[in-house]
Amino acid sequence: EESVSIQIASSVFCVCFAAELLLRVYVYRVSFFTMDGWLWNLFDLAVVGMHVSEEIVSFAAIEGQQRGGFATSFMRILRILRIVRMIRMV
Repeated sequence: EESVSIQIASSVFCVCFAAELLLRVYVYRVSFFTMDGWLWNLFDLAVVGMHVSEEIVSFAAIEGQQRGGFATSFMRILRILRIVRMIRMV
């Protein structure tokens, strides 16, 4: 169980990283995916995407706990899908 301050810090960093990535995509447009270092850009996109989805699931879990616990099974399914995706990539 994470403390509230760590959860807030994680959310703040998520917003900052997502904003930075969106600005880079907006500035570079299509060349974001074709310029030198495009693989690092894809890596950043994947990491920030996972972080945003984690924050959404975390928020859904908090809401679900208040409404009866639906989100815990939803989070379990997402974790399993994430593991399957990683295994498939290997």
